[in-house]
Amino acid sequence: MAGQRFQNFLSRRSDARSPNGSTLSRNNSLTVHDKINLACQRPFLKQKCYELETILQRLTSKELHSIFPFLLDNIFGYNGKLGWGLHQLTAFSNPEDFHVVTTFLGPEGALMNAVYKQQADPYLKFDFLLSNLPNQVKENFERGNIPVFYQNKLNRSLTSLQLNPFEYFIFNFAYFIVCPANQKFFNNWTTPEECCYPNLLDRYLCFLLPYDGRPVPPIPAGLTSPTLSQSSGHSPSYRLPQYGVLYDYLQSGNLERSPLIRDEASSFYNSSPSMYGQYQLLHGGGASQEGETWRSEVFVQILVEFWLNQNTLTTQNKSLFRQVQENYIPSLDHVRVVRILVKHLHFFSNSASRDLSPYKQSPDTLDGLKRCVIPLLLQKPLYVFLRHGFDHWPLDVSFRQILEVWLSYIQPWRYDADAILRESQSHHSMIGLGQRSPAREQRAMKVEDERWRKFISENVPMFTVLFQEFVPRVLRQDLSNAKNALMVFRVAKVFGQPHLADLLQEAEDQLMEAMNQGNLQKSFSSTSSFLSSSQSYQGHHHHHHQHNFQILALEGPDYVYKPLFGPMGEYQVTQLLQVIGQAKAILSSLSRVQLSGIGEDISDWLNLDSWFGGHSPTQGHAALIDDMGPMHTHKAGTYLDQTSKFLAKTFQVQPPEAVDTDDRQDPYSRKQRHLPPDTNEEGQLTDLGRHQMANGFRHFEVEYLGDPDLQPIRTYESATLVRLLFRVCSVINQKYGNEITEWYLRPDYRGAVAKQYFHAPAVSPRSRKKPSTFVSCRLDHKPRLSLRFLASYRMIFYIFLFLFFAHLLGFSVHGVIFMVLVYILLYGLIGGAVHYMRQDDYHTLSS
Repeated sequence: MAGQRFQNFLSRRSDARSPNGSTLSRNNSLTVHDKINLACQRPFLKQKCYELETILQRLTSKELHSIFPFLLDNIFGYNGKLGWGLHQLTAFSNPEDFHVVTTFLGPEGALMNAVYKQQADPYLKFDFLLSNLPNQVKENFERGNIPVFYQNKLNRSLTSLQLNPFEYFIFNFAYFIVCPANQKFFNNWTTPEECCYPNLLDRYLCFLLPYDGRPVPPIPAGLTSPTLSQSSGHSPSYRLPQYGVLYDYLQSGNLERSPLIRDEASSFYNSSPSMYGQYQLLHGGGASQEGETWRSEVFVQILVEFWLNQNTLTTQNKSLFRQVQENYIPSLDHVRVVRILVKHLHFFSNSASRDLSPYKQSPDTLDGLKRCVIPLLLQKPLYVFLRHGFDHWPLDVSFRQILEVWLSYIQPWRYDADAILRESQSHHSMIGLGQRSPAREQRAMKVEDERWRKFISENVPMFTVLFQEFVPRVLRQDLSNAKNALMVFRVAKVFGQPHLADLLQEAEDQLMEAMNQGNLQKSFSSTSSFLSSSQSYQGHHHHHHQHNFQILALEGPDYVYKPLFGPMGEYQVTQLLQVIGQAKAILSSLSRVQLSGIGEDISDWLNLDSWFGGHSPTQGHAALIDDMGPMHTHKAGTYLDQTSKFLAKTFQVQPPEAVDTDDRQDPYSRKQRHLPPDTNEEGQLTDLGRHQMANGFRHFEVEYLGDPDLQPIRTYESATLVRLLFRVCSVINQKYGNEITEWYLRPDYRGAVAKQYFHAPAVSPRSRKKPSTFVSCRLDHKPRLSLRFLASYRMIFYIFLFLFFAHLLGFSVHGVIFMVLVYILLYGLIGGAVHYMRQDDYHTLSS
């Protein structure tokens, strides 16, 4: 009823007036382009959607084809246009526009109906420039290795792709995130469910990839093309490369066979999706559902191609300039939508039927897609995406977004619709009783569920390789910071789940056994394209590790896999535990109280998150819910304690002893700072040594052997004053150098006074701890006058402060000069007396 009222309201808006006062329906002189242009120029988004809704309903497929690229450019802001601001529109700031725009652009909105109306004509194509494709795809085109997804889409000039209307819309939708012109705007989606673009993404995912047991909704009957009839009863010989992953999977009749394996003899392809539905009708298949699944498969493939296929792990035959130029660092919002995609695909995949009976020879198409979408479409590109992020992301707390994508992928048991429903019921019941809901602990891995054992076996590098990449990052960060401590705690808690380490170690042992048999070298010889054919390994054991071989092949032929549960992994964990011990010592020595912790304790006690900031896990939007956990700034010590326990238990290593705050253990103590950082036998810094130097715990003793007056100008110094004072001192030192040296070397009281005004000659590092004598001086450095200390901004501030107080007290200029001269004289006399007495005491003790 609400939808019908909305349609009636749009029909009443069909006579919306143009700027000159006449109605669009009455002005027959306007062309289709003029009408669309006028509608797009409306100042309000709500008005744009209303008028475009009316116009799109009346246009034919041919007319839509002529204005569709212009309309998408106007919506997404391509080709120099401003766009509709889908990255900034939120339900909080403008709820009415948010609702109208998400309805208009939604999977059942007016724009998608226009797409389906054009889709009915198989001859309507749109050009999408190759320059807008991801870097990895463009490299494949340059090498002549065209992925299966792009076959029969290239135009004759090889400058663009020929796409059907649905593909063209999804290409533009996915490109919106990675468009270079939009990169600077994507860093603000703290609550994705409130923002327009991620909300639209979630709507499309829930519509095309449902996980609640319903099929994909069909295309409206009035927008589909009539089915072509054939009198002959033989099966057609054409197949669709862009929709062929699922097709091959169904035709194989074996759930253990990779659907990427293709029959190379059958090489005639047709790019029209309507032929796919015709093929199902000719074979008596359920075209009502199977004919709709091609949209789901294409949607996932396009998102994966644009969002996860921007970088590659291999840098062979690439110059340094090209590597830097092609290095793509995703925005924070880009990482957020990737996490939404990963979580929803887990929900989608976990909703697959568990009936694996051999008598079920023809599973439904959507169920087949659920089984193959993660291992075949997501696994390899996501590994490259995460691996590149672990290597190139800055060492700051924003890395947590990348980290949560990884943790979301390796925990598929957390994204089960049934578990979410049980969590929601438990959450509301516990809130009603005034207790804290243990919702997070309920979604733990059940070791008896064969799905999770299989997932771990097929994704060993996702666990082991990325963990070994994560540890060096942690060793370079300050774990006394609560946000950094929380990140390492999140990882340790995931790997510390019951039975996970046992299953992972078992799968890794099987992988190492298969690698020793030479199967990995076969994988390295195959193509690295994500959507192309791959080798097939016979047998149940080889099937579980086929995907591992394909992932490790992405590292290159020279890559050597290092087992996590081995000497190298144990060494990394031991170093991490040492760094955690140092961080705990820092927290103990500082003993500071953070006021923010008081508010967080009150929030925990009253459970305010569930009342104001929490989001109930409702059906249809579960992928948008952020479960990144609390950010308690005062719980860094607790996070580190729990991390040590999880790591020690998971990897069976001895945790470090309790750290005291004395000089022997406190990393901030002077004794610790003068020690050299940790190095290996070859004298190279270890990861622990880099952590010690980066955080200032230890450092190498570095001596400056040049002229002290010629040291580089510091940031706390005035460059003009440094140069001016150096010239003045240079003139005095050259003119009176011999006299200065003679006075400085006198052993009596006058020599002690001279030492207060003149700088000592530079000494060698070995004689620094001995009394300063002329014998240990460098021959090219003599006692000298140096006024460089007057050029520091702090000294300038003190001078101005002195002059200000002198002015307030009524001192004249002559009085100020007299006071300065008296201070300089007293400084030399008193300082000389103290130095002379200490020198006499030293000679007395030495004799």
